[in-house]
Amino acid sequence: FYQQMKADFWSGSEKDWAKTYWAAHAYIVSELERDGNRNPASRNKLAKRYIEQSLKSFDPLSISNESKNRIMSKKDEFLKYLDKDTAIKAKELSRTYKSRLGYLLRIAKKYKRKYSTMPY
Repeated sequence: FYQQMKADFWSGSEKDWAKTYWAAHAYIVSELERDGNRNPASRNKLAKRYIEQSLKSFDPLSISNESKNRIMSKKDEFLKYLDKDTAIKAKELSRTYKSRLGYLLRIAKKYKRKYSTMPY
């Protein structure tokens, strides 16, 4: 489901995204149940967490922003390495990613009744 989620994230329609999201959710929940997790609420929560973790990897600037024992963070160092126009485009693309992520997570909730196979 990872490849399909990535394709639908950037270029799919709302319905395609919702179908893919809930299909991945159902698959993860069933795998968790097969592995011995018997609590439905726990499976649901873990499935959502796993999906959101995989969605965070789609961020074009998913570089560490912490500057522990460093003069500047890895993200700032990378942006400084880029020329000015490319750095601006990278920041804009990251902002677009974040707004699209929030929008698509709201869409997934909107289509929960229609595409979710979960009885709860």
